[in-house]
Amino acid sequence: MKEGSHVIVLPFPAQGHITPMSQFCKRLASKGLKLTLVLVSDNPSPPYKTEHDSIAVVPISNGFEEGEERSQDLDDYMERVEASIKNSLPKLIEDMKLSGNPPRALVYDSTMPWLLDVAHTYGLSGAVFFTQPWIVSAIYYHVFKGSFSVPSTKYGHSTLASLPSFPMLNANDLPSFLCESSSYPYILRTVIDQLSNIDRVDIVLCNTFDKLEEKLLKWVQSVWPVLNIGPTVPSMYLDKRLPEDKNYGFSLFGAKVAECMEWLNLKQPSSVVYVSFGSLVVLKEDQLIELAAGLKQSGHFFLWVVRGGEKNKLPENYIEEIGEKGLIVSWSPQLEVLTHKSIGCFLTHCGWNSTLEGLSLGVPMIGMPHWADQPTNAKFMEDVWKVGVRVKANGDGFVRRGEIVRRVGEVMEGEKVPKRIVSFVKMTVRKYDVVSTKIPKSIVVFNRTPCPSFSDFSTLTDTRPFPDYSPKKASVRDTEFVHQITNVIKLRRAEPLRRSLKPYECKFKTDHLIWVLMKIKCDYRLVLDFFDWARSRRDSNLESLCIVIHLAVASKDLKVAQSLISSFWERPKLNVTESFVQFFDLLVYTYKDWGSDPRVFDVFFQVLVEFGMLPEARKVFEKMLNYGLVLSVDSCNVYLARLSKDCNKTATAIIVFREFPEVGVCWNVASYNIVIHFVCQLGRINEAHHLLLLMELKGYTPDVISYSTVINGYCRFGELDKVWKLIEKMKQKGLKPNSYTYGSIIGLLCRICKLAEAEEAFSEMIGQGILPDTIVYTTLVDGFCKRGDIRAASKFFYEMHSRDITPDVLTYTAIISGFCQIGDMVEAGKLFHEMLCRGLEPDIITFTELMNGYCKAGHIKDAFRVHNHMIQAGCSPNVVTYTTLIDGLCKEGDLDSANELLHEMWKIGLQPNIFTYNSIVNGLCKSGNIEEAVKLVGEFEAAGLNADTVTYTTLMDAYCKSGEMDKAQEILTEMLGKGLQPTIVTFNVLMNGFCLHGMLEDGEKLLNWMLAKGIAPNATTFNCLVKQYCIRNNLKAATAIYKDMCSRGVEPDGKTYENLVKGHCNARNMKEAWFLFQEMKGKGFSVSVSTYSVLIKGFFKRKKFVEAREIFDQMRRDGLAADKEIFDFFSDTKYKGKRPDTIVDPIDEIIENYLVDEQLREAN
Repeated sequence: MKEGSHVIVLPFPAQGHITPMSQFCKRLASKGLKLTLVLVSDNPSPPYKTEHDSIAVVPISNGFEEGEERSQDLDDYMERVEASIKNSLPKLIEDMKLSGNPPRALVYDSTMPWLLDVAHTYGLSGAVFFTQPWIVSAIYYHVFKGSFSVPSTKYGHSTLASLPSFPMLNANDLPSFLCESSSYPYILRTVIDQLSNIDRVDIVLCNTFDKLEEKLLKWVQSVWPVLNIGPTVPSMYLDKRLPEDKNYGFSLFGAKVAECMEWLNLKQPSSVVYVSFGSLVVLKEDQLIELAAGLKQSGHFFLWVVRGGEKNKLPENYIEEIGEKGLIVSWSPQLEVLTHKSIGCFLTHCGWNSTLEGLSLGVPMIGMPHWADQPTNAKFMEDVWKVGVRVKANGDGFVRRGEIVRRVGEVMEGEKVPKRIVSFVKMTVRKYDVVSTKIPKSIVVFNRTPCPSFSDFSTLTDTRPFPDYSPKKASVRDTEFVHQITNVIKLRRAEPLRRSLKPYECKFKTDHLIWVLMKIKCDYRLVLDFFDWARSRRDSNLESLCIVIHLAVASKDLKVAQSLISSFWERPKLNVTESFVQFFDLLVYTYKDWGSDPRVFDVFFQVLVEFGMLPEARKVFEKMLNYGLVLSVDSCNVYLARLSKDCNKTATAIIVFREFPEVGVCWNVASYNIVIHFVCQLGRINEAHHLLLLMELKGYTPDVISYSTVINGYCRFGELDKVWKLIEKMKQKGLKPNSYTYGSIIGLLCRICKLAEAEEAFSEMIGQGILPDTIVYTTLVDGFCKRGDIRAASKFFYEMHSRDITPDVLTYTAIISGFCQIGDMVEAGKLFHEMLCRGLEPDIITFTELMNGYCKAGHIKDAFRVHNHMIQAGCSPNVVTYTTLIDGLCKEGDLDSANELLHEMWKIGLQPNIFTYNSIVNGLCKSGNIEEAVKLVGEFEAAGLNADTVTYTTLMDAYCKSGEMDKAQEILTEMLGKGLQPTIVTFNVLMNGFCLHGMLEDGEKLLNWMLAKGIAPNATTFNCLVKQYCIRNNLKAATAIYKDMCSRGVEPDGKTYENLVKGHCNARNMKEAWFLFQEMKGKGFSVSVSTYSVLIKGFFKRKKFVEAREIFDQMRRDGLAADKEIFDFFSDTKYKGKRPDTIVDPIDEIIENYLVDEQLREAN
């Protein structure tokens, strides 16, 4: 480039990008080039000169109006920046062309690759500038190409990955955007997209130096026109060629130079730790406090840059406590600080600019990376370049103070690091001697060296030609015979061949088959008929089979070709290895003369995959490459899908996905969907999401299957927020969720008990015209049953019938379980019978749920009847089944039968679990045999089965009910001593014991203790106190507990209202009782017969007959029958002549219901 040539330089609008590119401008200017540095700015001003006359700075707008608040949405911000640059830059270039020195080249930041098209459109050469090292760009490149899979788990144990010339990498050694792809979708797209058009750039510039990345440089220079121009540190700190180049200049922050330097001047050489984390890293408060403690405990002097907005995170009085040991500033002159003799090491975030400064100025480093490329820089700083150490974070990415102290001590008090880093100082100076002479020439030596494409594999390798087909020559007699047969089958084609060819059967041989096929190969239907005839006589061979397969493919009858190949592999007692070699070789041998349609190998390959012959299929793929053919992407997808279904071959699937593009396979959306699916199945949902983003980066358009698969993965892990974001993304792209999408979302919403939202999703699904399937309905039925809303569950269950959707075993099991849960065993039994009538076979879960329902309802005989049915159906009971029956027997007090079942379990080889023993412990406690229960606990613990929280809670409950509160508390102490965490049930048992025995003060103390310890009480906790205060007629205390309960956000339940209603009725506070009753009904709680009765009695006693009648009517509407006492109230009132007009109506019903119920009870 001639002296005075004009170059435009446009960095990304961030300090870490502006700094190196502005330094690059200074180097170019020193060689006589004219530079225009274009800066994206909030408030663009007229162009101005820098201290270097050859560099003009032109600010352009970032797309936001003056006074308009900058968007926090990075997508929106960058879209505006891009639009503004595309609008302003062409005008700027045109204006410059009219001046005396038009621009020749555009040097642009790698994060804005679209600027290459702008440059070329306006006749400028395009030079991309990478502000990151090649170690990072290489990773992004291989991710872009799909040849690198991100290891799982960012912190803690993770899988390893490697690239050529790289050490083994964990997930926490990679750029954070790859490991947290869903957190930074725009940034991920940006960093990977920066390599999207690198093959078209005129020159590639990188802020690194050759010796630092020597091995990697050989590769990048072999594929792109690369020039390393770093380190972009001011000249006076390196080669000292530019005396005026003493600082960076374009800093966004103000440094306190005098304060820092005066403090450092008072310190001994190599005694100070310099701490700075750049302009973007923001430490969380707990991490900043931990770092502060670590620096303080290290015992070394430290200069720490803490930006103004973060100083409030420091511990209180911290600055006073550290005194002269530390100096905290909001910004510092970093280059001057690092070159000061007092600096012993640099505690850095490992941003690339800071890392280069440490390397160039010879300062040992302690790496504490946070995001972006920092983890990778830190990895190489410690393990490859060996110029520092890296702090180790725990499983949550948190660095403890002890680790800070340890690492500071290693560097400040060790000797190995300083020796090593001196060599890098010499390298950078020597390197600049060479590079400074190359820069002006290289900026226009734009060798458009294209990157080799793997799709050109066949042209880069020596391909083998297909062989010529040379059939056996026919004799004169054979020729005549073949001629006769050919004429017969052509002229008499209307007749069955077995009749027309009967005269020729005795002389027909296999060779004749091939010779006839040569004569009739243009008549495909005739070929098939004739071959079938020959095969029926067993006169065909593998060669003739291959010929017919070729002819079928040539006739586009791929189904027949597939059927013919399949029929061969279905033959019994085949030697697969030998048969494969023969079959493939003959298919190749007959290819050239019998069809020459490469799809024949696709069909052959797909059949091999279908038959599970994956090694043979892979051989076909590789062998075809030798002939210059690449199998179709559809065939490769079949292979990829089959590999992904085998859990032992998922690693192979990933390798195939990575390697096949290298030989010309162009994966499509279906390919990505297959990989996304099996990566989700492996539980690596973040990697699956990363692949979804990668699809878009590589120009593919994800379809509804792509999104639905990732959505399903997030649903499996309960990440609802990410699900909604993906749904929104789908809709923005015009994609409508399908039944699979809705099914996944409804499943998650039901699982996390957001049933109202699940119903909304279901309604939206119907509104979109998508018919729900059995799975969706079953999910809803199960969700509502588990919440106890059997009415809603039944609605969905019977709606299935109206839509002709057949419930399956899972559906019936869910609805049966729901009815068992509410104790409606009549309906549960009907549904079980209906299920059998439909021909559905109940599974072990169905049987166990029904048995459990009968046991809880006290119908032990019915439970054993179901058990016998289960045995007869050939369904073997398991531990859960036996535990259910034992629990039922124990609750009925039949401990002998429970023990018999326990022995039966042992006999058939089933080992009782803790749930089994807890059932027996509960039975013993209920029967008053607490000592036996304690003894049993000791026995099974001695056998190696540890008691759990339920065991101890059961024992506590027994002691509480028997009035032995001291022993109950001893059990609690023993439980805590074993490290078992009590549940709210444990505390409720204790609370109930205190209240039951009148120890209300102790109960309130327990409640206050729970609240002080952060243990959230539930309604049952408060109910114990409310009930006892109501029984004692202390309504003031009961009401206070109730109000306290509500103020703490604990929702009262049905028992709360029943206790209060009964208490107020007994105290004749009927107005308050009526209000609470109405509130109870309004919240949907069921009212018991006893609550109705106490209200009716209360109103009768207050002579409120109308209200009593109203309560009775409500009771009757709820389907409840009054008891004898209510009957007596109404009867007494009637015969005493008290307002017969309000009393007579219910008398007949009371008598009928009471007497009928009484007679039925007596009959039973």
